[in-house]
Amino acid sequence: MKVHAYTSKLSAQLRKDLVPEVKAILPSGVDFNILYGQLLARLEQVENPSLQHAKLLLQHPEVLLKERDQKLAKRSKANQELDVLIVKANIPKAAAERDKLVKDTLSFLGLFQKLTPAEVKRLTLLRQENGNRDPLVVPFSKVSTPDDLANNLEKYLSVDGHFVLKHGEQLDNCDPVTLEIGSLA
Repeated sequence: MKVHAYTSKLSAQLRKDLVPEVKAILPSGVDFNILYGQLLARLEQVENPSLQHAKLLLQHPEVLLKERDQKLAKRSKANQELDVLIVKANIPKAAAERDKLVKDTLSFLGLFQKLTPAEVKRLTLLRQENGNRDPLVVPFSKVSTPDDLANNLEKYLSVDGHFVLKHGEQLDNCDPVTLEIGSLA
């Protein structure tokens, strides 16, 4: 498989020149990297990006920020739709109360901020192995020592900074902690 490196349209000098321009107009409470990154993304779409074009875009930073928010919302919605498809594909069609199982599984997955499609599938199947009950979720921070953390990472499923344990499993040298829906977000 041949990998092609991405080549930016923006010169290193233009990127450097943009830094003080962004800093000069940075709205209060806005992260520099977010605005700067969105500006770079917009300039990449232009045939011949220039400092003048960047200055025009920076006259209305709220437009750049709104575009970013829209992209993030669209990506989030697409990820949620993908999660629903993965869950539905991995819960048997003949399962009793399938709609409830799908809903409950999606609620459980909502505990986590970032899941890959493979993790969504793994957690969906783990929940079924666990008698269609939510597995125990324990944050890494509840493990007392680095050695215990390393040992537990070798033995148990870990997702998004948490251990996910089936009924009857218990971490080594850690008191079990049950988290409520939404408490990880």
